[in-house]
Amino acid sequence: MLDNLNIQLGAEVANGHLNNAYKVQFPFSIEDRQYFYGQSQSTYGWFIQEILPGGKMGEKTAEGVFNNAYEVQFPFSIDGRHFFYGQNQSTNYWFIQELLPGGLMGEETSNGYLDSAYGVQFLYPTKLFGHQYFYGQDQSSKRWFVRELLEEGKMGEEVMQGHWDNAYSVQFSFEIGDISYFFAQNQSTNYWFIQELLSSTEYTIKNLPRLNLPSLAANQRPSDNFKSSYPVGWLPYLADWKRYVKEGGPIFKYHDPESIEGVGVLLPMVNGKLYGNQLKRQITEELKLYAQSEGHYSWVLVPGGKILYKWNSQLALDSRDYTRHSDLNAGFPVTCAGEFYLTRKTSFIFLNTLYIEINDSSGHYKPDGNVCFRYVLDQFAELGIKLDNVIVKTRDA
Repeated sequence: MLDNLNIQLGAEVANGHLNNAYKVQFPFSIEDRQYFYGQSQSTYGWFIQEILPGGKMGEKTAEGVFNNAYEVQFPFSIDGRHFFYGQNQSTNYWFIQELLPGGLMGEETSNGYLDSAYGVQFLYPTKLFGHQYFYGQDQSSKRWFVRELLEEGKMGEEVMQGHWDNAYSVQFSFEIGDISYFFAQNQSTNYWFIQELLSSTEYTIKNLPRLNLPSLAANQRPSDNFKSSYPVGWLPYLADWKRYVKEGGPIFKYHDPESIEGVGVLLPMVNGKLYGNQLKRQITEELKLYAQSEGHYSWVLVPGGKILYKWNSQLALDSRDYTRHSDLNAGFPVTCAGEFYLTRKTSFIFLNTLYIEINDSSGHYKPDGNVCFRYVLDQFAELGIKLDNVIVKTRDA
């Protein structure tokens, strides 16, 4: 099958001898100049050397000696600044140090101790919702973790952890078509797997900034970009009042959306997938494809410009045990409201483009989609949703 492929290696462009065996080495670039770093695990000496165009070796730009050998090290960049992380496997001590223009070593920005020696650690190849993460696995306990790296070279919180069935002494991340994966292989059984990094809440954000819902809804005048405003109608309001009095006593009050399981706020699209942050549990989820016969996502666009949503199954709809549009914004007026479904256009080989079918079906707010959908589409565009892939339907169409 490979007979027709013309695969060749190019000519060797440079060679030589370094002063020591540098077991840990990594490349990095700053201001369009390429460097590589190495540390000897026996002498603890480190160096930075430039790599020139054409693959030639340049001059050494910095060198020194650390107090320990750091068996795991990798570089990363945040907000235009460059750093690298290292961990000692015997003491569990870790540090983060800045890398400077010109291939120079900067100051240590953070340090501490992990609970174990994580023999395998790697950086997420892309940021997720503007956050940078790295992953590690302990080879004895088989525990893995995902932790955030913060601005100014600081260490963030652990956002996820678990245990694999085996220790995978070879693990690395990669990208194909803007989707991030990682590969792992067990050295005793030869078993390997590839897993997507950005596909589920296990590998995404645990703690996102919480929305200040009162500032988005109560006592807030709609901005010029969100001029229309629809209040809850009198008949739906009376129905809500009757329902809540029956369920909760004589005092009527709309539920806070942050207290309702499954209510979330739409987040930007990533790799062709639509994500949201659930307000109550503060987890990020990938919104799923559902047939209309299974139910729908109810949504409201609040005057502050956020789209809040909740999945309502057909079973809940049939029993009237569902989250109403009035609950999504605590009974306050909205800029627009309705339902949406997610589908994918089918090609001959695989499912590809994500489509959103949206309507203005809301008995509580009775919005006019012909008027307010333009604000919704503006917000979709802000989230990276291609408007060519949005199917709009109004009640009077």
